[in-house]
Formats: sequence, structure tokens, C-alpha cells
Amino acid sequence: MTQQLERLQFNTAISSLMELSNAAIDWAGDPGSLREALEILVQLLSPFAPHIAEELWRELGHTEELTLLHWPDAESRAGRRRGVPDRGPGEREAAG
Repeated sequence: MTQQLERLQFNTAISSLMELSNAAIDWAGDPGSLREALEILVQLLSPFAPHIAEELWRELGHTEELTLLHWPDAESRAGRRRGVPDRGPGEREAAG
């Protein structure tokens, strides 16, 4: 979705949000994974509907402002699931 927004392909980005929303509705797996998916969905919704996204963020139990968080990154989230520490945007892996 990040690339879609960078290319100003808003209709495609919203379509991706709808796909994630539909997948969440049909979710039958681990509740923790569903919560993570909903958190990501709300973060991705924020540029399109910031006030609604902020309210949903609060409903998920968060107290920090959604607009102050970093944009979700699929690669860092996948790494965290595998036990790889998250790096900031300017940090690189140390060579050898």
C-alpha cells in the first residue's frame, strides 16, 4: 500500500484496505493475529480518514496518538515475528 500511495494510486490503496478488512471479517485464526491485523488496518486507514482512525485506535485500547506513530512496515513486522530486532529507517545492518 505504501507504493500505491507514493504513486498517488488512491483507488488501489483503498481497494487494498477493503481486502484487508474483508480478510479480518472472515478471520478464523489466532485472536492475537487478528488484533495485529486490525491495528495495521487502522494505521493504514489514517491518511484517508484520520478522525475515524484515531477513534478506532482508542477503541483498540491505545492511548498514544495514531498520527505520531511510524508508518507500518511489513518487513520489520515479519522480522519481529521471526525474532529479528526492528531497525529504524536510517539504520543498516552491520557488515561482517
